[in-house]
Amino acid sequence: MSRTVCGAGTPRARPRKYPALAAKLGLSLRDAAGSGTGTLTGEVDGYRVFVDPDDRARIVVYTRAEPQIVLRTYSHEKRVPAGMVAVTPEGLPNGFLRDAYAGQTIAPVLHARDAELGALLRPFAERWPRTVAHLSVIPERLECALDFGRPTHIPPEVVEALLPAAISLLRFLESLPESPTG
Repeated sequence: MSRTVCGAGTPRARPRKYPALAAKLGLSLRDAAGSGTGTLTGEVDGYRVFVDPDDRARIVVYTRAEPQIVLRTYSHEKRVPAGMVAVTPEGLPNGFLRDAYAGQTIAPVLHARDAELGALLRPFAERWPRTVAHLSVIPERLECALDFGRPTHIPPEVVEALLPAAISLLRFLESLPESPTG
C-alpha cells in the first residue's frame, strides 16, 4: 500500500512550507539529513530560537536575563530549588503547571501578576492541549515539546503561533521586577 506524499495535509508535504516560514520569521533553515524538514535557528525580537520539527518536535527560546523562575507542566523537582520558593499561580488552566518556583524576591511580584501569567500560558494550555507534550521554563530557556504524531513534525502554523507566544512569556518573566520587600 503506497502513501500519498504530495497532498497539502500530509506530514511529508509540510517540509516544503518551512523555507517560506524561515523567511517570514527571519530565521535560517538548516537542511535535514534524509527526508526531514530541518531546523529553524536564529533570532526573533532579540531572542535566540531553535525549532526542531524532526527529532524531538520542540520549540526552544533562550532567555536573555535568566529570570529566577522555574515553571513546568510536569513534576521534576524533588525539593524546592536553592534560593527559590514554591509559587501557586492562580488563573491558570486547571493543573497545567506541576512545578512552579520563583526567586524569593520575585515570587510576590509574580503572584501579584498571575492573571497576566495565566493569559500568556493560554496558547500552550488551551489551543493545543493534546499536542503540547510539555512546557518548561528554566532560567536559561523555555522549551515547548509537541506531539503531532508520526512522522515527528510541527505544522508551520503552530510554529507561527507558539513561537511568538513563547517570546511574549519570556519577555514577561524577564520584566518582573524584584519585590521591594525582598
